[in-house]
Amino acid sequence: MQIGDFYTLSDALLITSQEEGFGLPIIEAGLTRLPVFTTDLEPLHALGRAWATYFQLDDSPAEVAGRIAERLSTDPVYRLREHIRANFTWDAIYQNEIAPLLKLQTRAEAR
Repeated sequence: MQIGDFYTLSDALLITSQEEGFGLPIIEAGLTRLPVFTTDLEPLHALGRAWATYFQLDDSPAEVAGRIAERLSTDPVYRLREHIRANFTWDAIYQNEIAPLLKLQTRAEAR
């Protein structure tokens, strides 16, 4: 597994740096369409601009979590990924599609 694979598997990027030189993870996240949540440091703000969601280091964890939840709830790419993961796993396909068909077949055979 390479570092890019982690971005592909992730729902978002969270950077909690106290200082930063450049912010390469923001570029990597942008290439994989990840929402970015980061401390409001100049190098990170210069890269993330209006596309990232910022917080201060002294913000409470609840405030940061609230911002993350709010942003993700309105992000169409995140919501699509969430929908697909909930509805298109093998278990979900079995429960929602195959099991009902098997029940119908069993009932029909019992008649």
